[in-house]
Amino acid sequence: MNLCFFTYWGLNEGLTQATVVPHLKILAEFSEVDQIQFVSMERDNIGPKLKLKNVVHHQIVTSKSGKDKLTDRSKATKLLTRLHNEKNIDLVIARGVMAGWLSLKFVKESGCAYSVESFEPHADYMHEDGVWKKIGLRYQVLKKAENSEKKQANFLFPVTDAYAQHLIEKEGVNSAKIRTMPCCVDLDRFAFRKTDRSAIRTKLGLKDSDIVGIYTGKLGGIYLDIEAIQIIRAAKEQLGSERFFLIILSPDHDAWRKSLVEANIDSNRYHIGFVDQSEVGAYLSASDFAFSLHRPTPSKMGISPIKNGEYMANGLPVVIPHGIGDDSALIRQNEFGVVVDDIDSIEKTDFSSLTSLMMIDRENGRIAKWARAHRSFDIVRSCYQEMVAKIK
Repeated sequence: MNLCFFTYWGLNEGLTQATVVPHLKILAEFSEVDQIQFVSMERDNIGPKLKLKNVVHHQIVTSKSGKDKLTDRSKATKLLTRLHNEKNIDLVIARGVMAGWLSLKFVKESGCAYSVESFEPHADYMHEDGVWKKIGLRYQVLKKAENSEKKQANFLFPVTDAYAQHLIEKEGVNSAKIRTMPCCVDLDRFAFRKTDRSAIRTKLGLKDSDIVGIYTGKLGGIYLDIEAIQIIRAAKEQLGSERFFLIILSPDHDAWRKSLVEANIDSNRYHIGFVDQSEVGAYLSASDFAFSLHRPTPSKMGISPIKNGEYMANGLPVVIPHGIGDDSALIRQNEFGVVVDDIDSIEKTDFSSLTSLMMIDRENGRIAKWARAHRSFDIVRSCYQEMVAKIK
């Protein structure tokens, strides 16, 4: 069987390294798979290619303007057609609905089997977060593409049970083609390590008594902005300003620094940086709890933030708004953290349980154990095994 794995992201982007490369490694191990044609969309010039056994990497440089996405689709269709003529592709796997859209025209024309993983209501949450207008071209095109993907795909892999049930019960999608595949993580890479904790805390000049909260992400858009700062500040007040320290790992250095200054958070009590994916686990180990700050809207039932899996693999209690995928409910039900029910009315007492939550054993406590059972790449492997068995 010859596969084509298509992602909308570039090779060196964090999401590719965290969610695409591990999936390629799993697929390449299957005895049924002869070769995988891996296609990535690069934001800059063509760079080094992925070197992985049984995987051939192809790169498309994206158009500079968001208005030129039809050109990107034309490039994708042309490349996929060539690969199909040369390699006789049996199955196209698209990672995300944007990759699904870019490969959709080829799939319809060729009749290749087709699956879309990380399938989520992307157009709706971009609209709900004020990034796209509902009457805008980007929303209209992607919404239509999502509906086509639901019909065309042999398999859809949403990342939450909530959205899987919505697709089946509310939209009438055939349940036989749907399997939940949450955003799984490298459990060893993100496991808690005392040596990492000591090294990073020493590097940042932290005391043993300091309480460290961490966030790995951006401000604004699909993430909270002003409310994110309010949540952080309320947690700081509850835990004690003199002991609280904040780690931000984000490419948005300037935006974060400006917001923290405006919030009167002492510059000596936070660290803003951006590190390679391989180093994130060490900073998680140095922390005592984590913030997950997606903006809650109705369509967010369909998302599984990979940062949540990374946090829980490290045994960290998580502070999260209500209504984020399956995670808000499971964090509440299992007492894995704090769920903020009303982001417009945040009180420091909302975080009163954090002190006891931080006493949970980081290595073998209930949070880390849950992650090992529910965010392991074994789940991805199982989904792929079922897909390959039905399509070959």
